[in-house]
Amino acid sequence: MSARSQAAIVAAAGALLLSGCSSEQTTETRLPIDTYTLTGQDSVTLGNAYEWLVSDCMRRFGYTYPPTLKQASASAPAATNLALRYGISNPDAAAHNGYHHPPSGTKVAPPSVDQSEELVLDGGQDPMTAADMTPTPQERPLHNGLQIPDHGCSGEAYRTLYGNGGTPGDAPIVTTISAETFTSSRQDHRVTDAAAAWSRCMARYGHQYSAPEDPPTDDRFATPTPSRSEIATATDDVVCKQRAKFIETWNTVEIEHQNKEIQAHNAELAAVKKARENAVLTANRILADPLHKQ
Repeated sequence: MSARSQAAIVAAAGALLLSGCSSEQTTETRLPIDTYTLTGQDSVTLGNAYEWLVSDCMRRFGYTYPPTLKQASASAPAATNLALRYGISNPDAAAHNGYHHPPSGTKVAPPSVDQSEELVLDGGQDPMTAADMTPTPQERPLHNGLQIPDHGCSGEAYRTLYGNGGTPGDAPIVTTISAETFTSSRQDHRVTDAAAAWSRCMARYGHQYSAPEDPPTDDRFATPTPSRSEIATATDDVVCKQRAKFIETWNTVEIEHQNKEIQAHNAELAAVKKARENAVLTANRILADPLHKQ
C-alpha cells in the first residue's frame, strides 16, 4: 500500500453521507458507537492537515508537492452510513438507482512522483511495516544531505497528527464493536422475525427472497445500470421493509447491543475519544497556519 493510498484512509473514514430514510420508519440517525468515530468533518480536517504536513515536509527536501485538499461538508454526518447499513431504505434512491450506488463525484488525481520523490514520501517503507522492522535512524536513507524521516514525509505527518503508534481512521476497538454488533443484532429473534415478515411481503409482490440481504446480490441485477426489473424490486423492497418495520427493529436492537459493548469497554473507548479529539485539535492548528490557506 502506497503512502498516498494510506492517506485515503484518513479522508475516507466517516466520509459517507447519510441519505434520508422514509418518514414512516423511526430510526436513530446515529448509533452509540458513532460517539467514538470520525465525523465527515473530522475526516476532512485530518485529511487536509495531513496533506499540508506532507507538502511542507517534501518542500524541505526540495520538492513541490501540492496538497490534495477536500472541501468540508456543510454538515458533519456520522461515520456510520445508516441509510445503507440495514439495506436500501430510501424510496427515491430505489426508484432512481435500484441497488446500484449513485455516481460518485470526480476524484482529484494525486500529484505524480518519480522514484526519488517516492523515497522521500514514504522512506522506501510500506506504511504498515511492523515496528521491529523499522530502520534505525542510522539506517534511514539520506536525500540532499538530509535524513529522510521514518516512513518518509507520510510517516512524519501521521506522527504529528496521531503521535507515535497512532493510526488514521477509527480505532480497532470501534470498528470491532461496530462489526460485531451489526452481526449479533441481525441474529436477534426480533430482527429475524422482521426479516421473515419482509420475505412474506415481498412474496405478495411476486419476489421470492428469503432475506433482505438477498436482492442486492441477485445475478439479474449485475448490470452496468439498473434495469426496470431491478428498480421495481428495489421499490417493493423499501415498501416491505417499512411494512415489516425491518430497519426500525434492527436499528433498535443494534443500539441495545452497542450500549452493552460500550459499557463493557468504557475506559478504552474514553481513551479513543480523547486521542481523536487531540488529533482534530492538532489538525485545526495546522490548518489555521496562514501558509496553509488556498
